Amino acid sequence: PFIVTYAVINFNLRMMSGIFTNEQLAQMKDEFNTLLRSTNRPGIENLITWLEQQTDFYVAPASQGYHGCFPGGLISHSLNVYHAALELKKVYEKMALPEKNVQSIRDDQLILATLLHDLCKTNLYVEKTKWFRDDGKNWHSYITYDIDDKLPWGHGAKSCLLIQHFLYLENEVMAPILWHMASLDNAITNPQNKYEYVPMMQSLDTIPLTIILQQADMMASFMMEQKIDQKVLNRVS
Repeated sequence: PFIVTYAVINFNLRMMSGIFTNEQLAQMKDEFNTLLRSTNRPGIENLITWLEQQTDFYVAPASQGYHGCFPGGLISHSLNVYHAALELKKVYEKMALPEKNVQSIRDDQLILATLLHDLCKTNLYVEKTKWFRDDGKNWHSYITYDIDDKLPWGHGAKSCLLIQHFLYLENEVMAPILWHMASLDNAITNPQNKYEYVPMMQSLDTIPLTIILQQADMMASFMMEQKIDQKVLNRVS
């Protein structure tokens, strides 16, 4: 397959190790890879190899300064979205209209959509040193993140494009990943933007995994994950 290559970020885990131990990072990586392999999708091993050898996915943060803004935040978030989606699917199976066909969502589709929805964040964040003054007017430095996007393809669309280098994704998986940021993206939620708003609404209406992924992503981000104070956790001096 075509391999997307760009520099791997080497995070300073000594400075920014206040959330996950190396053992916990290894456990999350094992769960993540095991779930991906359980899909038995052609090309899944090539995807895992790329993640391991050419990206920072397993140690990357999930955001610049919001949820999961520390090493391991991205893989932790991806697993949280998966587990939240599992529970939401059970709720929708009980409460959704039969014609919404929630039961049609296969395990492999839910795994791929949730674990890979934020693949766009691989090799995206770089460490940056910032300074602040405390109440005593003393200056301190701390580690935070900046964005260095070598592949400026957007968010959901970028995840889809990266995945497609390795796997074939059917519409029932591709559309949920494409529209998973809808609730936080004004360009998509603006009814005047018929080129994105209309197809996103169609996806919500016809593909049950779309709304499950959107809600699982929000649940994980705002209800399941820590928002840390980088000035405290990542202080250097």
